[in-house]
Amino acid sequence: GIPEGKELKFFHMGGQSGPIGFPEQLDTPYTAKALKKEGLSIGSGALVVLDEDMCIIDYLLKVCEFFIHESCGKCVPCREGNKQVHNILTKFKNGVATEADLELLQRLSRTMTTASFCGLGQAACTALDCCIKHRRAEFEAHMRGECPHCFPKE
Repeated sequence: GIPEGKELKFFHMGGQSGPIGFPEQLDTPYTAKALKKEGLSIGSGALVVLDEDMCIIDYLLKVCEFFIHESCGKCVPCREGNKQVHNILTKFKNGVATEADLELLQRLSRTMTTASFCGLGQAACTALDCCIKHRRAEFEAHMRGECPHCFPKE
């Protein structure tokens, strides 16, 4: 759960390959139809809840590391795509990413989703896609070196 006094920042549904949801989606009924309408899903039933102290980029790096580890390596979109996503997310983490990097992340995601051989590679960027769609401003803040978690003010 969330420590007392902290705010919900986001939640991850259905395991690592599931979508990420945000506080404005909390009132969504827990039915397949309602969740699908919101871009969410039940998946494996797992639910991870994160508070305001978690940087989305840090979390996405951990998700990406899971997929790099789990990839069988047989298809290039998954094997190499996950590594490239990790490299670009690291640029965001370090405050050196550009708008072109954000566009490249979206292109890599589309390629991996459509060209990977199995569901692992096809779903590897689900969390990333949700975060870009709903919290693009956090990626932009990293481009400016303004994430309070990664670039704390002295």
